[in-house]
Amino acid sequence: MFSWLVSYALVTKDVSIMININTINAAEVKPVKPNVLSYLKENSYFIISFFALLAGMLFGALSVRLLGAKYLSTIEEFINGYISFRVSSGFFKVFSKVFLTGAVFIAVIILSGFGVSGLPVIPITVFLRGFGTCALAGVLYRDYSLKGIAFADLILLPSCIVTDFIIIYAAGRSLALSFKFCELVKDLSSRGISVRPQCIDLLKTCLRCTVIMVLSSLVEAAFSCCFYKIFFILI
Repeated sequence: MFSWLVSYALVTKDVSIMININTINAAEVKPVKPNVLSYLKENSYFIISFFALLAGMLFGALSVRLLGAKYLSTIEEFINGYISFRVSSGFFKVFSKVFLTGAVFIAVIILSGFGVSGLPVIPITVFLRGFGTCALAGVLYRDYSLKGIAFADLILLPSCIVTDFIIIYAAGRSLALSFKFCELVKDLSSRGISVRPQCIDLLKTCLRCTVIMVLSSLVEAAFSCCFYKIFFILI
């Protein structure tokens, strides 16, 4: 009788071990569904910045048809001065101009992130960046047809892609810190929460963006010096 009980216990133990092993294997094999909502929540600030830039691009492209003659003439004067500057300037002048133009957007975005004012200022700044880029390309296409598109693709597009990526990255980081300041202002009980790590991280972001902006400006200045003569001959 005792030996029968021992055998029954051993068999039961083996069966329970096998069941546990099969359960573990089934859990391991079971595919994990990606949590789309948590991904969107984690990257919500970058998504907001991306759509602000995209909206600016769409409005900039449509502005060539929707704006009145007065506004279009102002844009045309700016573009003519822009092209004449590119044609008559050397490498270092073009580099400094391009770098300072991008640095203004980055500076406004980063500085706005250190306060609640970044909530409206940052999306508007990103929107204006997209608007200006596509309005410039649209007027070039309208006035110079395919030659204007060639000018935009050869000279503007290479650095614009990099610069827009930097602006979205900086805007996402700045919006995150600005929302943090907004939470601190709303909740008086959270005064003990430190935002120093986020501020240091944003300063590091500013440094990284500056380095990439320098490289992007060098690329645009090089492309400008290489191809502006071809465009000048075409027009």
